[in-house]
Amino acid sequence: MKGDFRHTIAAHKRGVKELYTVSHRLFPVIALGAVVSALFPYVSVFFSARILSELAGAHRADVLWQWVIGGVSVIGLFSLANAFLGQRQETLIDDVWGRKEILYCRKMFSMDYADIDRQEIHDLRAQITQIENWAGWGFGRIPYAFEKTIRSLAGILGGIALTVSLFTSSVPEDAGALTILNNPLFLLLFAAVLIGVSLLAGKFYVKSENYLNGLSEEATFGNRLFSYFGYLGFKKERSADIRIYDQQRIIRAYCKESPFGANGSFGKLAKGPMGVYAGLGAGISLLITGFVYAFTCLKAWGGAFDVGSITQYVGAATAMGGNVYALLQVYGEMRTNTGYMERIFTYLDLPNAMYQGSLTTEKRSDRQYEVEFRDVSFRYPASENWALRHVSMKFQIGKRLAIVGGEWQRQDHLYQAALPPLRPAGGADSPERHRHPQIQLPGLHGHLLRRIPGLPAAFSASGKQRRGQHDL
Repeated sequence: MKGDFRHTIAAHKRGVKELYTVSHRLFPVIALGAVVSALFPYVSVFFSARILSELAGAHRADVLWQWVIGGVSVIGLFSLANAFLGQRQETLIDDVWGRKEILYCRKMFSMDYADIDRQEIHDLRAQITQIENWAGWGFGRIPYAFEKTIRSLAGILGGIALTVSLFTSSVPEDAGALTILNNPLFLLLFAAVLIGVSLLAGKFYVKSENYLNGLSEEATFGNRLFSYFGYLGFKKERSADIRIYDQQRIIRAYCKESPFGANGSFGKLAKGPMGVYAGLGAGISLLITGFVYAFTCLKAWGGAFDVGSITQYVGAATAMGGNVYALLQVYGEMRTNTGYMERIFTYLDLPNAMYQGSLTTEKRSDRQYEVEFRDVSFRYPASENWALRHVSMKFQIGKRLAIVGGEWQRQDHLYQAALPPLRPAGGADSPERHRHPQIQLPGLHGHLLRRIPGLPAAFSASGKQRRGQHDL
């Protein structure tokens, strides 16, 4: 269990980091919105309790007005902040749904063409897409899991802050049998019951969510049926055939096989064990409210606090119990989502067979290396004018290359680009000669570059720049 917990948290932590690289504002907004949303119910409960206490107690008009004005102002500000942050959060979540594709594009562009064309790579990418289209599993669940986790934790802390006095307030000694509520052992037992009920409710929900793990392939099939037959009626060229040949029967037959129907896989599980466990989890969590009501009313009956405090303790304890259940609920969703995240990480962590970096060509064991320029621009030292712009070319070591063209100056620049004094000022060349001066490619001129007879001279360099000309 401990290993599963750590693995689940690690998978979603990495998911947050990956999405943060494409959307820096998403998670700060989610975190702030989750805290505001979690504390908003407690703010309402606190001011309502203070107003009721004053009404049931001293009836001081000036104090009552202060609580009313303060409550309306603070609750109004929280409402505005909650609405603004909620709308902003939904906007950024919709935006990151498209931005996450950048992660897959970066991986694809970094891979060798031979790897991209492998069927197993295509299949893995297709599985990720199908999982996302099914129920938003994978990266689609990360923002919501993050929001629910922060909101639940903030709600639990807020509930503890407002209910701690429920356990510390003592019933007067003349309350008779109710003084047992002051016993530390009774308080520990009561707290243990609340925690146990919350954990049991969460356990049932996790059990219910686990049934979804084995339905991925059926859900993908159901999505395929829906995406095809669900939009078939909008195709005018097919509508006549459907009516003439009564093809609705075929559509109905396929739709009956959909796993999302009442008699499909999802429907049977929803009416069976998955629905039972989910119902037990939701029902048992309501016991927390009943226990807190009984405990609070008994203490108030014994004279531990006034009627306003009853409102505060019952409201805060109920909200805290709901947040404990929500935290266990989101953990169950995260456990289910971990399996789908592993497929995504398998794709993102595919080994890259395309060689790049500072390794010298003499150390290559396969001896099948090449020189490549990718959108490189060149200019001479101390010059602001570009000699060559956007050069892209590739050639293998040991093979000959002919440079043909009418502008011999450009040919000469290209020749000098492979050797000093030209150095790339933009783009990338491989091997990275400008970083590693030991890779000077001294044999380029003698083995790769030649002038073809009958055409203008490929290179026109003077003095020390010319390193000899050779004819075929």
